[in-house]
Amino acid sequence: MNRYLSLGDVAVRTGLTVNTLKGYARKGILPAPDATIGSHRGWRKETIDRWLRTRLHADRPAYQDRLKPPPSPSLQNVT
Repeated sequence: MNRYLSLGDVAVRTGLTVNTLKGYARKGILPAPDATIGSHRGWRKETIDRWLRTRLHADRPAYQDRLKPPPSPSLQNVT
C-alpha cells in the first residue's frame, strides 16, 4: 500500500511553509501530486525527495553557500 504525504507532510519534510508550497504549486514549481482523492493531494516520499535533489536545494540560500567552492587561502597572512 502506498503512503502519500499531505501538503503539511511535505512542508515538514522540506522545511518550507505550507503557504510557500501552495505558491510553488500555483506556479508549477512543486511536482504534480501522485494521487488526488477528492480535493486532497498526495505525494510519494520518493517524488518529493527527487524534487528536493533537483530543484529546491539549488534555490535556497542556505544550500547555495554549500554549493560554492571554498574561498582560496589568503596570501596576506603568509610571512
